[in-house]
Amino acid sequence: MNRTAPFRALCLITLVSLIAPFAACGSKRTIDADDARKDSALLAYRFTPGRSLSYRMLVSQTYEVRNVEGGPTRLESRVDMDLTSVQQVLGATAEGAQLRVSFPKVSVSMRGPRADSAGHLENVVRQTEFVAQVDSRGKVIQAAPTDAAPANVKTLYPALGQAIAGLGAVFPGEPKAPGARWQDTQPLNLQMPGGDIMKGSLISNYGFNRWVRVNGRPAAEIGVQLTLSMVPGTMRVPMEGKGSGAGYLYLSTEEGILIASDVTFVSKGVYNLGGGQYNFAGGAVLEQTVEHRVTTDLAP
Repeated sequence: MNRTAPFRALCLITLVSLIAPFAACGSKRTIDADDARKDSALLAYRFTPGRSLSYRMLVSQTYEVRNVEGGPTRLESRVDMDLTSVQQVLGATAEGAQLRVSFPKVSVSMRGPRADSAGHLENVVRQTEFVAQVDSRGKVIQAAPTDAAPANVKTLYPALGQAIAGLGAVFPGEPKAPGARWQDTQPLNLQMPGGDIMKGSLISNYGFNRWVRVNGRPAAEIGVQLTLSMVPGTMRVPMEGKGSGAGYLYLSTEEGILIASDVTFVSKGVYNLGGGQYNFAGGAVLEQTVEHRVTTDLAP
């Protein structure tokens, strides 16, 4: 194991959060307040078997790794992705639905020490295809690769499937009026490639802010605040992580679909290279900070 290995766990979680089926954030869009509407509406997805939705996602990520004991910055880099996410409803019941998610169009640019890996990341995301099981509120229960996913992508599982299960916009599934608030807590137990296990929780606080029009379409504006906490579990290199984020989701209550979103998230992981199984000679305490913004818009 080399010194870059301790960062793979948090990097994987970051990638997963960006390609989760309901993640969303700039593309060109207009948002106009519609204050005339004060009524309540059903805040829920409407799953129609056979329906396929295409989203454009713009992803911007910046990384910084530094020695918290006073040493120089080890790494600074930036990743930008422009991708298309296609979600097809394979089946639906009163309890939820089964979705196939793929990324047929991907463009990646990178700056920094890892710039030469842009093509590899582009290929991995393009070849990623999975089936997610969601409940009636839109919460991802589980996810697994399809037979079409190549072997090198399947090695991301079960970590990818477990991480996706902790993501996704969760609606109350009942009529709400502006001002309504609700919360969802998802325990995380992520088995990473190599056998390490990370534990923690993701808390999502939602609020129905107001009625708006997004590109001329009526929508409920849902504010979201995210809090992520991670603890080592069984990690060969002692690590702790945390994160927080905020943004907006725009739900068409008439169609029961997410039409846009804009979320920014900052996560930090601290690694003690002088402890644990590896106990690198002359170890150090390193902190990795990842800031990412994801914007998603429903394709016309």
